[in-house]
Parts: sequence; C-alpha cells; structure tokens
Amino acid sequence: MNNEKIGIFIAKKRKEKNLTQEQLGEKLGISKNAISKWERGICLMDMSLLIPLSEILEVNVIDILSGEIVRSEDQKNKYEDSLKNIIKLNEMESKAFGLKGLIIIYILICVFNCIKGITSNDIISMILMFISFKMYYKYKRQKEKKYLTYSIVSFLFSLFLIIIYIIESL
Repeated sequence: MNNEKIGIFIAKKRKEKNLTQEQLGEKLGISKNAISKWERGICLMDMSLLIPLSEILEVNVIDILSGEIVRSEDQKNKYEDSLKNIIKLNEMESKAFGLKGLIIIYILICVFNCIKGITSNDIISMILMFISFKMYYKYKRQKEKKYLTYSIVSFLFSLFLIIIYIIESL
C-alpha cells in the first residue's frame, strides 16, 4: 500500500464532499490531526475506521486502500470480504489483549493473596492498572487524546492506592 497515494485519494474525496478535516474527524470520532496525517501519507487509519470512512466518502474500502477507484466488481467483492475478515481479526486481537490483562490481574491477586492477604485497595489498584494499560493501548491505536487522559488518570489512581498501601504497612 502506498500511504501517500491513499492520503491524496482521501483528501480528494473529502473535498468532493465539501468536508473539512475537522468535520470528517468529527464524523469518525477522531481528531483533525489524524485526518491530516492520513492525507499527508504519514500514517494510515485504524482498520476499524475503514468502513465508516468508506461510507462517508461514498467509496469502497478497497478504493481507499488502493488510492483509486477500482473498476472490477469481482475484484472489489474479493477484497471487501478479505478486508472484513482483517477488521474482525483486529477487533478480536483487541478483545484478546483485554482478556490477557484480566488473566494477569487474576494471577497477581492469587499471588498476593498467597504471600500476604490482600485488601480491597490492592484489588482496585490492580484493576486500575489494567484499565490504564488498556486505555494506553487504545490511545496508541487510535491516537485520541481522551484515551491517553483516561490512561494517565487510571495509572495515577493506581499509584495513589499503592502509596497508601506502602504507608499503611510501615
């Protein structure tokens, strides 16, 4: 895939729809800076945004990824099916990340409980830490500042509970 060609295509189609980068970003729930990065060929969008973007621009997903209008219907159908499978796998990967995090938290709770009885602060701290990593993972994928904010706040609350635990045990 050619990021620059895709970016030029997205910009052209956005302008044909008389949309600003900010308006397109609002429709997709992302920042105008993300749209700007796509259009300049710096990066590509998250796979979960391909279908909504194609609907807004009124083009096929394969047209976006090829950076031009694809004519052959057979080729379009073949690529559309493949891309839908890729998007489903991407969503499943995100859910698997969450499941792995929960398993790690469960193991940590069991270990802490065997070493020393755990308090509700310990459990809440571990859950907040998990939420922090999950939100950071979302931020890295979608580049939305709200996820970074959620990640930082969760992490700080988790650290606060850990500090309380350390002070109480002294």
